Amino acid sequence: MTTTRHGLSYAGAPSVSSVASVPSPVIVPMRPQKSNLELLYDASPGVVMPIALKRDDYPDPKFWQESMWSEWSQREVERGTFTSGVEGAGVNSSWMEDTSGNRVNLDKQRRILDAARKTWSAIRNGRVSFGIYSNTPADTLDYFRARMEMMFLELRLCADHWKTDQLWIENFSSWAKSPQRRAEKASTF
Repeated sequence: MTTTRHGLSYAGAPSVSSVASVPSPVIVPMRPQKSNLELLYDASPGVVMPIALKRDDYPDPKFWQESMWSEWSQREVERGTFTSGVEGAGVNSSWMEDTSGNRVNLDKQRRILDAARKTWSAIRNGRVSFGIYSNTPADTLDYFRARMEMMFLELRLCADHWKTDQLWIENFSSWAKSPQRRAEKASTF
């Protein structure tokens, strides 16, 4: 395309010159990039925080509040009820109860723990920041809570996600330190 430009000649008479037009730059608004956590949610579209359960609808579980379990477990430790080192018989996961208020059987506990490990692996593979419970960002914990509580009603039988948080507190460090996990870390660098 040619543009005609009028200007003054040397003698004061107007002159005409031909100049090629330069297209003006197109400004495209930038789309904000999604965070790794948002991408993780996109990769698992069914993960949403379930609606909190009401205590009145589930009267049998004993440990709706974390303090109830803490007090109970202290008494049971003193009475010698727990057997340390025996899977499913120790104090760990004694808070995990079904809708009838009974301790979740060992097979179900294993499935819950396996799902937690897979969730931690998904978080790690999504390059989302996490670590021990106290150092993990709240939005990452919310992803873990949502995913785990969608799969297991037992983890929802409480107030304020404390059972899902307890699952993280009791088991994350052993997952992070496992020989398989160390091998995975070495192969990613």
